[in-house]
Amino acid sequence: MGLALASLFLGPEIKVVLSNSRVTKLGERLRDGVDDATLLTELEAYRSEFEPAYNRVVRILQEQLFLRVTGRFKSTLSIVEKLRRGSPRLAQIQDIAGCRVVVNSLGEQERVVQSLRAWFSDVKVMRRTIEGNQGYRAVHVLVKIDGRTIEIQIRTLIQNYWASISERMADIHGQEVKYGGGPAALQTQLLRLARAFESAERSNEAYALASARLAHAKRQTASSAEWKLLKDTRMRSKSEYQSAMRKAALVLADKTLRGL
Repeated sequence: MGLALASLFLGPEIKVVLSNSRVTKLGERLRDGVDDATLLTELEAYRSEFEPAYNRVVRILQEQLFLRVTGRFKSTLSIVEKLRRGSPRLAQIQDIAGCRVVVNSLGEQERVVQSLRAWFSDVKVMRRTIEGNQGYRAVHVLVKIDGRTIEIQIRTLIQNYWASISERMADIHGQEVKYGGGPAALQTQLLRLARAFESAERSNEAYALASARLAHAKRQTASSAEWKLLKDTRMRSKSEYQSAMRKAALVLADKTLRGL
């Protein structure tokens, strides 16, 4: 189904230019510290090969799914740094070309994921959770089209807000902050904030769901016991949301996350 939809909308695929063996050798030389002008020019040429696939993906997101998209290409410097941090092969770097979609809620985030599954036949979904990602949360969807992998980051508003704080801290303390490095106190506060935001977000979703069920129960003339259960669930979710946001406010007020 995904192949049919994408093919109908986008037309024939674009052929890959560089062979896998050539890309592998390029990555090995860059990883080993060779970064002369010729290699960097070749890397830029490889990077530019992602543009047609990227443009095709963005067209679907914007014109068919009606999403607001922010795009970006990983710079040649960032690619070299990633190789030297331990990425095994250049061809295995999955975020050379990517874009970001920011949605209002966890429910909307999941609906976008399902829409991408419908539109593309080769899709891999990776759910980034706090554990193992230094507090970062999002859903990353890897779409393979025209022989190239395009990464689509899907964040909720609150996930995107946390990521913007992390980026700002990385600008102040060094890019290693995004990978668990930098001041230990900063990492502690970023994790505290991420957990508070996650709790608030899930509680808010539960509150919205309970409110919708209450409205439905009212129309269906629910029993008093069911009505009470739904009201209690909504009130509990609201209380948990408020508690989590108070914790988040305390962390945000700390001088560590204000760059002081």
